[in-house]
Amino acid sequence: MHHLYAVGLDVDTLSVSLEMVTFLIIIWLIAGNLLNIKSPPSLICNLSSICFRENSRDVISLFYAALLKDKKLVGKSFEFEEQSAGNPLVFSTSENAEVIFDFDNTLISENLFISDHLKKHQKPETEEEFGYYLAGLIEGDGYIGGRRIEIAFHTDDISSAYYIKKRIGYGSVLFLRDKNSVRYVLRKSAGLEIVFSLINGKFLGQSKLDQLISHKYNELFGKPILPKANLDLLTNHWLAGFADADGKFGIYISKSQTHKLGYNITLPFRIKQKYPELLILVKQHLGGNVYQFKDKMFSYSSTNFKVAYNVANYFDIYHLLNASKWINYIKWRKAYRIIQRKEHLTVNGLAKIRKLQENLRD
Repeated sequence: MHHLYAVGLDVDTLSVSLEMVTFLIIIWLIAGNLLNIKSPPSLICNLSSICFRENSRDVISLFYAALLKDKKLVGKSFEFEEQSAGNPLVFSTSENAEVIFDFDNTLISENLFISDHLKKHQKPETEEEFGYYLAGLIEGDGYIGGRRIEIAFHTDDISSAYYIKKRIGYGSVLFLRDKNSVRYVLRKSAGLEIVFSLINGKFLGQSKLDQLISHKYNELFGKPILPKANLDLLTNHWLAGFADADGKFGIYISKSQTHKLGYNITLPFRIKQKYPELLILVKQHLGGNVYQFKDKMFSYSSTNFKVAYNVANYFDIYHLLNASKWINYIKWRKAYRIIQRKEHLTVNGLAKIRKLQENLRD
């Protein structure tokens, strides 16, 4: 406290307000006497370099409480250990103080860590991979009619509709009046034959296969309609196409009466469909659950961080093509990484997750 003596302040009789403490902290930050602040607990340890007298303990407690924005979680008394020159060091909170930041507590174990790095966004390179993506997309939100194939897109993802049109070489992109939707519509026989060749043998559900059969695509193009595929969903682009159609990434923060942090964080990945067949396949490969709603719709949902890890590993390799879905996945993935680094245990880390939650369009 020699700086205070230099300006004529008597620290033994000084009455310090919270505002004054904040002001003094700013001075010490500028002077370089505080260490880098990594979290509120380390901040309290760094405050020891300011060397408050014992009669200023309540000031330290009040500052700690104000920082955490929850005074009831912070005890008013601290144990002190004497340093050289008689300067007290904040050593530990008293036993009746509750711990708000538990750094031994983790939501994601080390064996479920994903990389901080993500490779540059890529589209399916081969015709085989594009066929798997297109099959998943059509099974998610497409229709196969007599000499017509349609795929629906949100207006935010119109670039994907044009990408498919360009890659196939035929078709039109139509805007639906008074709806936030566009459709890729293919009627040209040459284009239909290309799509049929790409998706034939890659459907996993019966619904779209029945549409091919009922509209006799085998007779139209002189090729047999192949049965449902039996494949590992996590080794190709089918799930990326299916998720581009109906997948959603969520970030949820809920209050908890039992969790030490006072809240729970979950990162669900969901797909909603009219029929459960494909959702059950997704569950079998990723984990999670399939639910039925009162409107007779079904939903797949990941249920824990182990499943979220599987989701991240898949989409890190097989990228979503719809712009809105890819951006939402990046935000969802960022929240996962914040949690795996335990930053969610700090005020700043939790604020980052809340910000991502706000910006995530569901």
